[in-house]
Amino acid sequence: MKVNLNIEEDDMFRQHVKSLIEGQVRHVLREQLSGIVAGEIAKLRLLQPNSPTLGDLIAAELKKQTSQKVTPSAIATELQKQVKAEVGKAIKPLAQQVKDALSEAIAAKVRA
Repeated sequence: MKVNLNIEEDDMFRQHVKSLIEGQVRHVLREQLSGIVAGEIAKLRLLQPNSPTLGDLIAAELKKQTSQKVTPSAIATELQKQVKAEVGKAIKPLAQQVKDALSEAIAAKVRA
């Protein structure tokens, strides 16, 4: 069995490889930034013993982010916004095609 793969012409493969590379870079940066933040907080705790720990800061932020109530109406509103945006993106090309087809049909009738 012989398989030929021309990477230069395969956009999906290139996108896949690109996303894999981006994911690896994000992972490395996240690990490095996590170490930097932990070191800076440790240094701050040495200079100011009453300052919060990394765990305390994370817990406070998590509590702040989750304190907002997630109600069915809030979910429905957010979903409506997202659906409207996605439908808008999908319909624009179709609307343009219909507009072009109607323009051509009208132009053909005028010419006839």
